[in-house]
Amino acid sequence: MDGKIMSKMKNSGIHNNRSYSGKSNAGRGEKYISLFYGGLLLLFTGVIYSWSIFVAPLELEFGWDRSQTSVVFVLSMAGYNMGSMISGVIICRYSHRITLSISAVLLLLGFLGASRLDSLMEIYVFYGVICGLGIGIAYNTVVSTVLTWFPDDTGTVSGLLLAGYGISSFLLGPVINWMLYEGAGWRDTFDIMGWMFCGLILGACVIIRKPPAAQWIAKDSEGEGKEISPGQMLRRQSFYLFFGWLICIGSIGLGVIGSGAVLPLDMGVNSAEAAWIAGVLSVGNAIGRLLYGRLCDRKGRSFGMGTAAVSAGIASLGLLSAQLLGNSVVLTGAYLFIGLAYGSLPVLITYFCTRQYGTRYRSINLGILNANGMVTSVLGSWGSGALYERTGSYTAAFCVMIGISILALVLWKMVNQELKKENRYGTDKDTVRWKKEDGVSGWNDI
Repeated sequence: MDGKIMSKMKNSGIHNNRSYSGKSNAGRGEKYISLFYGGLLLLFTGVIYSWSIFVAPLELEFGWDRSQTSVVFVLSMAGYNMGSMISGVIICRYSHRITLSISAVLLLLGFLGASRLDSLMEIYVFYGVICGLGIGIAYNTVVSTVLTWFPDDTGTVSGLLLAGYGISSFLLGPVINWMLYEGAGWRDTFDIMGWMFCGLILGACVIIRKPPAAQWIAKDSEGEGKEISPGQMLRRQSFYLFFGWLICIGSIGLGVIGSGAVLPLDMGVNSAEAAWIAGVLSVGNAIGRLLYGRLCDRKGRSFGMGTAAVSAGIASLGLLSAQLLGNSVVLTGAYLFIGLAYGSLPVLITYFCTRQYGTRYRSINLGILNANGMVTSVLGSWGSGALYERTGSYTAAFCVMIGISILALVLWKMVNQELKKENRYGTDKDTVRWKKEDGVSGWNDI
């Protein structure tokens, strides 16, 4: 790397051997305030996973069937992933405050529009697409911004941030359920959620800040010193292997999450116990994010991927056993392992992205990696439902999940081998040159 580029790196706070760690008194309060408020905001925006709560009153009022309303969740996940990618580009070019402001407007528009809907297409557009976009933008912006304060604790801080996102439906679901049936009704509930989310996100524009010298390179990373642009990332084999692994674990997770309380009900469990068993998914999801955050920082990315794949396999076997034996205790244990495995994904995505591709383009690279949700929402939620309709039970779906968990283990080994090759020999893709000091140099810089 020539002297001019080295000079730019020094002037912008980027160093090869050390970087801003936030251990000085300057900014110490701001970074923990940003972490706390970011976690609080993600707790509320995690309500995207609570769509099933709104299904019953809407189906009752409009006469829609389950296949029609299930499309809303798929659209919201697609919107969420698109929002995550879009926000990455905007953050790099402008600031996190602009992206958060866009998110606030989208969520207000989406929920207010949903509260006034009279047709199926309106719920698809307002709740599915617009709210999904708003939540995806907020998610990626908060994670990308807060992590700049904690370069050496990527996994742990990601777990803390995302735990609230994972347990959101468990904590806020009962409140929303009460508002729907005993309080304001679904129209006013959507109204309240729109204004509440808008206020919380606009508050984040003021409260969440970046460190005075943005951290770009973490210590002891697998790809230390590398800043990989999106174009370079998309030309690496390890990216596609890791993306495939994410699809495997995500499909298993969403295949169960999409069914929620339906599985225990099919086994003859009463509605109260079924709701409790379904809640174990959210608890496991939150614990998984905290657990894998710490595991990644202590044991590394490979250990995290391997144990998550094993957890998904154990859960799939447990689901099949529970179905064949009609045992709700086994089903509860399987739900816990599913939650743990699925909860590992956002933490491992963030950790892998930071350690392998650096932090200069992290917001864009994160958005691309999070796009796995567009595939998993179809394969998982829709796929398991389609198998159920064809066979009349979830037995076939659980057998497929066992096969997918084995594939995840194979992909884990392949990722490890490919990364060893890339890190040992390097490629011309591992050098980044900037066209201008403060701008984004493009997706294909080499």
